[in-house]
Amino acid sequence: MKKKLFLAFAATGMLLLSSCSFFQSREAMADTASNQATREYFSRMVFNREGLSFEAENFLKGNEIYDTFEKDPLSALYKINAHYQISGDPDLLIVSAELCRLKAIRSDREKAVPYYLCALYYIRRAARESMARDGHRAPENHQQWLGNYRHLLIYNEACYGLFKYLNESDDNQIGNVKKFDQNSYVLYDAEGRKFIFNKSHYHLSLPREEITDFLPCADFRIQDLRHKNMKLGLGLPLIGIVKQPDGKANAASPLRTPPALTIPVTLVPRFTENEDHSFTVDLYFQDTLLSESFEWQDQTFGRVNWPLALDFSTPLAHFLGNLPERNLITLMLNPDKIENECGLYMLEPYQPNKIPVVFVHGLMSSPDTWTQMINSLRSDPIIRQRYQFWFYYYSSGVPVIVSGKKLHASLLAVQRDICKSEAEKKNFEQMVIVGHSMGGLITRTMIQQEPHQLAEGIITLEMLRHGKDKVVEKFGGDPDTKGNISWSTMIKDCTPEEIDKLEKIFAFPALPIHRVIFMAVPHRGSKMAKNEIAQFGSWLISLPVSFFSSISMVKSILRDDDMSWKDNNIHYTGIDNLDPDSNFALALAKVGIKEGIIYHSIIGNAKSDNQPCGSDGVVPYDSSHLDNAASELVVKSGHSVHRQPAAIREVMRILRLHLQENQ
Repeated sequence: MKKKLFLAFAATGMLLLSSCSFFQSREAMADTASNQATREYFSRMVFNREGLSFEAENFLKGNEIYDTFEKDPLSALYKINAHYQISGDPDLLIVSAELCRLKAIRSDREKAVPYYLCALYYIRRAARESMARDGHRAPENHQQWLGNYRHLLIYNEACYGLFKYLNESDDNQIGNVKKFDQNSYVLYDAEGRKFIFNKSHYHLSLPREEITDFLPCADFRIQDLRHKNMKLGLGLPLIGIVKQPDGKANAASPLRTPPALTIPVTLVPRFTENEDHSFTVDLYFQDTLLSESFEWQDQTFGRVNWPLALDFSTPLAHFLGNLPERNLITLMLNPDKIENECGLYMLEPYQPNKIPVVFVHGLMSSPDTWTQMINSLRSDPIIRQRYQFWFYYYSSGVPVIVSGKKLHASLLAVQRDICKSEAEKKNFEQMVIVGHSMGGLITRTMIQQEPHQLAEGIITLEMLRHGKDKVVEKFGGDPDTKGNISWSTMIKDCTPEEIDKLEKIFAFPALPIHRVIFMAVPHRGSKMAKNEIAQFGSWLISLPVSFFSSISMVKSILRDDDMSWKDNNIHYTGIDNLDPDSNFALALAKVGIKEGIIYHSIIGNAKSDNQPCGSDGVVPYDSSHLDNAASELVVKSGHSVHRQPAAIREVMRILRLHLQENQ
């Protein structure tokens, strides 16, 4: 008993050290920011401690307006406007906007809104005056104005204050209706100007009713991401919270929506001055995975295209931080617990005009392990415009061929049921799969040179275990001289119904996979799977009842009572598949990769870069290396090579190359 307890604790420790992730799956999160952190999201040291820029403070004190502002802000605005009427300097309008911003952040929400509107008015007016200063329409003028961080900060923070007010439910409306979702409403700024708000406009990847809420990115503080994927621009970055998917419908879909999904959105208000000098306001909610700029036809300057403020990291961290907690050891040891959850998931709403990149995690891991990779890939504008990211979620306790078959079936169903137009089919046919560790082995099952090649190898090795004479007696051939028993020979005595059942388990018809990236993949197994502790961990795995039913069916169809698949010499868990001497590993080593599929290797070496030798601590170089790979990069890394910046840059390079070669 004591020995079993010791082995249990030792197995847990070994699994933690050799796994592809940590004990808990969460890789990043976004918690609620303090008021100070929210301010810093916008300020970035542009303003002094009092909240004014050097330029504004200098002007106010030099013209003896500073004390007036502290006592009577509206009088201070009047005096600044008087100076502006004399000089015509648009920078004085920015000073007015600064004062309005400062007054707003010192006020409660109800009193702040008129000053935020006033700040937006002055910023808009300053931009227009700056663009028209030379007396002609010059698109480069608005780009130059946009490059001034001080201008953008005031504008974007005023958008934040206005949105926080409009995001409240209106007590006068029936139901939980946000103010910005009303058909029309009126607000006044601090100087009495009238603003008539139209119903908001939405350019989203999902219908408006599928978004339950919008949250300002500024209200959250990112934890654990290596870098913040943000870009300066116009507008307020938001987190769009996607409605929780219907359980049954989602489970039935070959491409599922994960819980807590978010989309990155930027809010931009557009102001149009009316003849009576009131303003019509249109709020635009732009999904920045669809477009990263905002274009409108201006009354004076014609078509103007403004780059949007972008924040991809905060919505990603919010999504990951709100996923259900997963104990990765439990999920590996008890596959039945997540059998209904396993499947192919989107990281963003389905985009028919984008190429899918499918990420497949490794042993005792989850899709969260790709967090740093996805956050970094989305920093490349070309990649985020041309690719969409999907994940395969599975329990690494089950046999690799079972997980591979489920992913294969999901991708076939997406191709059949979702890709309708020719453009969609073309993008799907350019699919890229990225597999880490066991995820690479799952990928190998789907890119076999022949649909039954792996099954032929596994079943032949199993038959040989009972002696060559039995193989010759049953199938009339000698595998030692003729290779594996062919599929046609195996099924020669089967009925059509039996053949159909076997095909559903073992056949991998060709998929339009165009390119594969293998990361730290044990193509020839890992000796760590052979030790006593790993085998004890394998013994702890409770395989699904459906798996044993399938094995019994295979034995029955092949009419071979000697195929003792539950014998200790038979390797059938995910851990056992990693044993270099397992039937699976030996068979896979002989399986060719389908002609036309381009594949790359990224391999870890715990001691040095660019040295084709050694090990990442779990998988030796000799097991990860593949002849005829289009490229091979050895990165100084442990087994989690997919988290390393050098490996991520290589994936980025390959994805860009993929676009160039498929234009």
